[in-house]
Amino acid sequence: MSNALHIFAATDHSPQGNFAVARAFALAALEHSPLQLLQVLNQSLLQRLQELLGQEGDLLQEQLHGDARQRLQNLAEQLDQGQSQRVECHVLHGSVVGSLLEHLQQHPCDLLVLGAQGENALRHLLLGSTAARLLNHCREPLLVVRQPVQRAYQRVLLAVDFSPWSSQALHLAQRLAPGAELILLHAFEAPFEGKLRFAGVDEATLQRYAQATRADAEQRMLQLCAQADSANPLRSKVLHGDAGQLILEQAELEDCDLIVLGKQGQGALQELLLGSVSRYVLNSARCDVLVSGA
Repeated sequence: MSNALHIFAATDHSPQGNFAVARAFALAALEHSPLQLLQVLNQSLLQRLQELLGQEGDLLQEQLHGDARQRLQNLAEQLDQGQSQRVECHVLHGSVVGSLLEHLQQHPCDLLVLGAQGENALRHLLLGSTAARLLNHCREPLLVVRQPVQRAYQRVLLAVDFSPWSSQALHLAQRLAPGAELILLHAFEAPFEGKLRFAGVDEATLQRYAQATRADAEQRMLQLCAQADSANPLRSKVLHGDAGQLILEQAELEDCDLIVLGKQGQGALQELLLGSVSRYVLNSARCDVLVSGA
């Protein structure tokens, strides 16, 4: 990651799309970094206009492109508030996911910000699909914004698995939320715990197994916490149970305004399971969610 974060924000001008732009502005101002605002125009609809209207369709496409760019510029001016933020506005043509991924390949990006819902029920489904598909293909950290921006992030829940990703995510969380309280959470289940119980292993043996797993996790948590910047108040929790459920429960209990988690784990199976956890949290959390990339 470069010294200055390159932050991109995608919007469809729905309320939550514009929440995402506002949060991106706040983060870019914090970092003194450039910001790109993105909007995708559906290429299939544009082509249909051209088929139906011919030359008039071409003119209408140019008008739609110009109007979209102007709306992005107006939004940027509204949020800038005299800060002279460096902003580029880009109107992309094509599918939402394909256009965003192609743009990310052509331009260096350290953080992609988008809203959790679109402008109506159909757009909500579309954007939900967009976030999920971006998880599969996007290596950049993805911040999904649900709440209007009232202040900097105050309390961050960071779900960790002690893979190399955990250390990277810790530093990214501290960078995006300087001064915020960080709560590091590790949710554990002893390997093959369910299968051992099903196989009839007695409860006392299972408890000793779980205690040994917890002790190992607590030791690794101490090592991870030692890497944290002292500027952030820090707490840690090691809890037994389902990761997705515990992340959501603890975020609510602690009144967190941001959840940070990864989509990759320590191996193929862990990556698959963490991918499902990421999607579950992304779909169910009430606060903003940052999914760190590879």
